[in-house]
Amino acid sequence: MMRGLLLFSLVPCLALGQGALTPPPGAPSPSMKTLDQVEPRIPVNATNTAADASSAFVISQPGSYYLPGNVTATGKANGISIQATGVTLDLSGYKVSGASSAALSVASGAQATVRNGWLDASGSSSGIRALGTLVAEDLQINGSSGNAVYAESPASLRRCQVFQAALGVNLAGGSSLIADCVIRDITQGPAVVFRGTGSDLRDSTISNIDLTAPYTQGVDLGGSAHRVVGNRIGPVGGRGILITGTSHEIRDNHIVVVPSGPALDADSQRVLFRNNTYENPGGSGGIIGGTDGGGNAPLLSSTTNTTPTAVLTAPNTVGYAQPVNLSGIQSSDAEGDRLTYNWSITERPAAGASISGSGISVSIPSTPAAPLAPGQYRIRLTVTDSQGLTSAPADSVVQVLPQELPTAVLDRTTTAPGPNEVCVLTGARSSATAPASIASYSFTLTSRPNGSSRPLNTPVQQSTPIFNGFTPDVVGTYRWQLVVRDSNGGDSLASLLDIVVPANGIPTAVLDQSTTSPRVNQACMLSAARSSDTAPGSLASYTFTLLTRPAGSTRPLNTPVQQTGNTYSFTPDVAGSYQWRLVVRDNVGNDSAAAILNVLVTN
Repeated sequence: MMRGLLLFSLVPCLALGQGALTPPPGAPSPSMKTLDQVEPRIPVNATNTAADASSAFVISQPGSYYLPGNVTATGKANGISIQATGVTLDLSGYKVSGASSAALSVASGAQATVRNGWLDASGSSSGIRALGTLVAEDLQINGSSGNAVYAESPASLRRCQVFQAALGVNLAGGSSLIADCVIRDITQGPAVVFRGTGSDLRDSTISNIDLTAPYTQGVDLGGSAHRVVGNRIGPVGGRGILITGTSHEIRDNHIVVVPSGPALDADSQRVLFRNNTYENPGGSGGIIGGTDGGGNAPLLSSTTNTTPTAVLTAPNTVGYAQPVNLSGIQSSDAEGDRLTYNWSITERPAAGASISGSGISVSIPSTPAAPLAPGQYRIRLTVTDSQGLTSAPADSVVQVLPQELPTAVLDRTTTAPGPNEVCVLTGARSSATAPASIASYSFTLTSRPNGSSRPLNTPVQQSTPIFNGFTPDVVGTYRWQLVVRDSNGGDSLASLLDIVVPANGIPTAVLDQSTTSPRVNQACMLSAARSSDTAPGSLASYTFTLLTRPAGSTRPLNTPVQQTGNTYSFTPDVAGSYQWRLVVRDNVGNDSAAAILNVLVTN
């Protein structure tokens, strides 16, 4: 059995000079801003990041986004697809799962920083597939049938945990970084692949890499000028580090290989190994090829098996109807033995809660249809190594928050609507408590004036807040109500709004003569521009009628001319007096009293 060496580094503390400790005069004032004040955030939902044919959610605009709950991308190739530059995505501790290709994809030309969550690639080819630039921080990535992370452009992974995948992290673009990460339980290997130029692997743990295959690599370096510094690599079923290309630097690593090794294998003398330790008890050697820079040394196996350590990672609080995601990825064994994970709930507010799964990461399911009871849950994890030693228990307490109902706010955007005019209602000011979001808006007409035929007590439910399907048909008061439902299935209290359609007054006709000193056979212009109607009504038509004419005139008498324009032109054919009448009609069919105008025509 292989035994490892724990390497410790001491970092000196720096004594820094201090400034004046006397506080400024006056009472202290707040100096901190909320996250949304510093960086307004956008929830990932169907409104802001709508799905396309291949992805459950698509981020197509720059900005700071957050996940309000778990994402299950059933039937989609990708869970979340980032297709813009300048994107920051906070997974808020939630899980993305169910995609067939990648839980997270970054399109070519895009640039994204993604942090704080779980990418479950069970049933997927990849956890992350990045063709654009990627920064990944504090992510758990598991279960892929291909590479857990694949990147063609520069990528950085910090404090990420990759586990239970066929292949590990493949960074093909060069100028990339893996730092302070854990990559373990990789069934085919290799765990890390670098191509291109100038990538770094440092201060990370790589363990249990396909122990059954003698040719699997823990780290596979191609290209040039990569650095592998300060890592614990192994146990690995073949070569600890396989190096092709030139100018790589391999130092201060501890490597464990089974069954035959070697720990370090280079096809070029232009690779420098320095201060590496390695365990290879059943193999033939530690270094093949490359340049021994000094300090490289084999270690003898210890015969003592030490107890593993259980470390449980869990959220402090979880929103109503949200699952509790749990991880044991930080658990460890000093000898690198494979671990089994034993989960239990030792305290809960009500019966019915149970843990789903038995591996390195599990969850307590909760959905709007079957929510967890609010209250305190105490979770326990122990781990057992392959020699049968079990760790001390690790406990964590999670508070599941109670349901907070959403708030409905009903407004209208149309002021003083008249009969037969569309009135637009809106619930845009309604709100839900994060991480929940508004899922539907239900508009209902609960009362109407006598004579109205508008549908009564017939809810109209929709996913958008704007409702423009209301047209009052008579004068009077219409009462509407809005109820919103959030993503947890909670309904708000009703928000009520009375819409008063006022009675429309009789319009007023005013007829003027625009042409001064009209003459025979010259056009004479009449104007109804000073006619008016009482708000909210409006004038709809103008009817001009010739009542009398001079002797000898052939202009048509008592023949109404109705039009929507407010001017009318006639041509007198003899001198004398022509009497005209104007009647105007408003938009609800009210007619004015007649306005009379005598037009005197000269030769």
